[in-house]
Amino acid sequence: MRSMTGFGLGEVPFGTGRLAVEIRGVNHRFLDVRVRVPRELGDLAAFVEQLARERLTRGRYEVSVRIDGVALGSPVLDRERARAAYRALCELRDELAPGTEVPLSLLGSIPDLFVSSVDREIEQLREATRRGFDASVKALDAMRAVEGAALRDDLGRRLERVRTLAADVAKRAPEVVEAHRRRLRERAERLRSAVELEVDAARL
Repeated sequence: MRSMTGFGLGEVPFGTGRLAVEIRGVNHRFLDVRVRVPRELGDLAAFVEQLARERLTRGRYEVSVRIDGVALGSPVLDRERARAAYRALCELRDELAPGTEVPLSLLGSIPDLFVSSVDREIEQLREATRRGFDASVKALDAMRAVEGAALRDDLGRRLERVRTLAADVAKRAPEVVEAHRRRLRERAERLRSAVELEVDAARL
């Protein structure tokens, strides 16, 4: 027996910091997954939701991902692309105007020389998220199992009490019927004597 409610936290190292995945689950008729990720990790949300739908069953789950100790989203120079662009500009200079200077400022007009650090590390992010998610699901299942065992024990105690009460009821049932019959006879007798009616005992 497992509880429908639970919490799981999975943390894994990522770069100089840590990536954490938290899952909170409550009872629900269907599978309802809500994912929260930092703004700079927006592209990771669909990946996390897919992981949740593959691994989780009925219930409402809030899955949140956070990264501590790592700066993400700041632009990073794609050095290979920049070098290739500068070489191409130098080749063009040698062809058109040999000996003239090629200023580095020309690189500023070339698109996509700066890329987000998230874009460069998306595969590592996904792998770390997968490991964090697995650890989080494991912790969630452990908590649900503990709560389920407590529920099972509580239900067992309550059922035992119901069995005891039912046995007492079964034992007292004949006495209760007789007591009820006696009370009805007494009421009928009071009514009969109050209005001086003759009542056939068999019909009563």
